[in-house]
Amino acid sequence: MLCAIAAERDLEMCHVDICQAFGTAPLKNPIAIHMPECMVENDPSLEGKVIFVSHTLYGLVVSPKVFNRHLNAKLRQMGYTPSGADPCLYMKGQGADAQFIICYVDDLCHVGNAAGKLECVRLFYYSEPRLLDGL
Repeated sequence: MLCAIAAERDLEMCHVDICQAFGTAPLKNPIAIHMPECMVENDPSLEGKVIFVSHTLYGLVVSPKVFNRHLNAKLRQMGYTPSGADPCLYMKGQGADAQFIICYVDDLCHVGNAAGKLECVRLFYYSEPRLLDGL
């Protein structure tokens, strides 16, 4: 449906894949994990030590939910509001100035004018450079 809107209104589409997405979302409470075996093999003095993780990691049960909250907060800071029909669809503006961002895990698709596209890219590129994978 979003592609049809873009075609009808002659809007631009932009895809952003957020690299290492789960590593960007902060945890409310750090989690203690055992030192990975590969690190202990390289340095036996690390045996029995723990690491306190302050950001989500792939493999943690809470990671997808925490990342989604993190992304939601960033999009809301930019003035986007989630659709009542689909919480993965964010909208901003009306008429010719309408902007849409649809999210699927760590992939974003922006539909709108060039200024909105740049705003979407700026959100990730300038605030957290490691997030931008490509356009």
